[in-house]
Amino acid sequence: MPASWRHLARHAVAVLLHYSGFFALVCFFRRAILGKREVCILGFHRILGEEQFNRVNSLPGMLIKEETFAGLLEFLRTHFEVRPLDAILAGKDKEHSQGKPCCTLTFDDGWRDNYTVAYPRLKEYGMPATIFLVTGYIDGRAYLWVERLCQAWKEPSQRELIKCHALKLLPGKLRVVSLEEIVECLKRVPAEERRTIVTQLLPAGTGPNAQQDSDQMMSWDEVVEMSRNGIDFGAHTVTHPLLTFESDDTVESELKNSKTGIEERVGKPVWAFAYPNGDWDSRIRQWVQRTGYRCAVTTKRGWHQGGLDPYSMRRILIHEGNITGLSGKFSAAAFNLTAAPWR
Repeated sequence: MPASWRHLARHAVAVLLHYSGFFALVCFFRRAILGKREVCILGFHRILGEEQFNRVNSLPGMLIKEETFAGLLEFLRTHFEVRPLDAILAGKDKEHSQGKPCCTLTFDDGWRDNYTVAYPRLKEYGMPATIFLVTGYIDGRAYLWVERLCQAWKEPSQRELIKCHALKLLPGKLRVVSLEEIVECLKRVPAEERRTIVTQLLPAGTGPNAQQDSDQMMSWDEVVEMSRNGIDFGAHTVTHPLLTFESDDTVESELKNSKTGIEERVGKPVWAFAYPNGDWDSRIRQWVQRTGYRCAVTTKRGWHQGGLDPYSMRRILIHEGNITGLSGKFSAAAFNLTAAPWR
């Protein structure tokens, strides 16, 4: 089915389920009848103004427009009880207001638009959130390799060079030589090997100096300000490697140094962790617990159930494409389909 038809079909299903009252009925049944203690943990990356949205170098699955985000917050304020992550760990998700389902907001990486765009909106709506920081990129000391690759890909001549190099450097690993597949393939190699490959993939002269300001991370001063005003911070490693592909020494360093780095800056304990790309296994889970974190969030889709393992908390990842309708604006029906607890 063509993408446009799939989009129309998804929208039709979302509208039917939403306006029939099916979503509300299922949530009530699971909570009141089955007694499930479920929490909808939403995961975000970047919240952007209209102009900035069209010129950043992140992949579409990471982006939300400010107007869409505001529409979502308005919807959550009416239909959910939005709680901080530490309240979920403490079991306070059981204290629902007027029977509303419980929800918490999380952000990954530490993009500067979290401070300039998302933070003012969160204050406007009085909503708490947890931001998981990649500490090695705070203060603009470095740039994520994905954004550097996306930036180069936008230039047709550079794109063809990247394709040619990718086929040689990643033999037998690419079914379709697309940006998304190259990125996914590179995620799943050790960090040192990936750095070497990315250096060879990127055309000469492409590097952090060419990066646009719109792709910068927050500063530590901004982190401290937000921490003093109701925003919690967790760790997301120092350099964002997929930990399952790294040695124990690297895993330990990434977990410990990101934790202590934030604690030294904000003067508060860091107790929450987000697995890069959501990748984890029993070895990584043990390291996270051993390092002193009290919980860790994944990217496995679903609602977190109270009483289950706090080191494998499920999340619903949100982006512009899965919470907007045919008009291009926030759609409660689209959001409810995306965040449905039974999916």
